[in-house]
This record gives sequence, structure tokens and C-alpha cells, in this order.
Amino acid sequence: MLNRLLTICIIFILAFTIACNDPKHPGFEYMPDMYHSKAYETYAPNPNYKDSVATLEPVEGTIPRGFKPIHYNSSPEDYERAGAELTNPIEKTDEVMADAKHLYTIYCAVCHGAKGKGDGTIVERGVFPPPPDYAVRLEGMPDGKMFHAITFGKNLMGPYNSQLTVEERWKVIHYIKELAFGKENPTTEGEAVAEASTEQ
Repeated sequence: MLNRLLTICIIFILAFTIACNDPKHPGFEYMPDMYHSKAYETYAPNPNYKDSVATLEPVEGTIPRGFKPIHYNSSPEDYERAGAELTNPIEKTDEVMADAKHLYTIYCAVCHGAKGKGDGTIVERGVFPPPPDYAVRLEGMPDGKMFHAITFGKNLMGPYNSQLTVEERWKVIHYIKELAFGKENPTTEGEAVAEASTEQ
């Protein structure tokens, strides 16, 4: 019994000494394949799969965590349908507007300008023609059409569905309407027309 205990102690001391001898050496690897797995480049051939593609397609019908599907497409018919069916689900608060202003400055101001007048930096440089002033363009436009335009693009404006989440798009719409109509911006098409007519 004493010899066995002494042997265990010697093995422990040797193992401890070997492990701590060189701080750059991680010690002996008894299963190196678990430490150094064979990784394949994203688009490199992979012999482990039938189609030899390293990047696998997601299972049909799956969606990313947190993804909210939109049951519209980019057609003019769905643009009109979105205008009739969609309303802004995000409540307008100071926090929402702060987020919206930040997002607008990043993604929208470059074309539409800081005040929504169509005088963004790329317009000033002559790269693209100026987009219409929000106060004129958005008169009578329901939120759903704005959401559709941001999601799928409209005229020269490309889609922003990959840059802005669904929630962020609705937030930005609040801020865009504030630029167009002031802080007490209208919430329905009828109110938009009424307020626009009283300001003229």
C-alpha cells in the first residue's frame, strides 16, 4: 500500500513538474484530433458531404432566431396592399426616437439629408438626383407604404431589409414622419392630408 501511494505521489510530482516547466507548452495532448480539428474554408470542397460543399444550406422551412417573416413581395400590388394593411406597431417614445435618429443618420441622411429635404451628401456631390422633400413626398402616404419602400426599395432607393431589422424600420418611419410633419406628426392618411392642407 505504501509503495502504491509513493508511486502515485511521484507520478503526480513528475506530471506537475512537466506541465509547469514551460509556460508556453500546454502539455501533452492525448487526443490531438479533438484539439486540432480539420477546418474547411467556407467555399472549399468538403469530401464529407455528397455535394462536396463546405457551407451547408439551412434546412428547408427554417428561419433565423428572432426573424419575423414579411408576407409581401416587391411588386406594385403588394406596395399598395402594405399601405392598406400595415400600421406602425412601435409606440413612439423618446427612447424610440433617439434610436430612430441614430439609424436615420447612418442609413438615410446620406441621400435624404439630415432634415429630410433631399440634400444628402451624395446628392450635393452630384452622384444622384435629389429625392423629393419628405414634407411633399409623404403627404397622405400611409405607414405601410413607407415600410414596404424601406424593405424592398423604391425607384432609385435600394432595399434596406438587410441593414435594418423590422423593428428598426418602424422606428425610422416615426423619425421620418417627424421630419416631414413635426413632432405632432399624423398617424393616418386622412390626418396627413388635413395637416398638410392647414400648413399651406
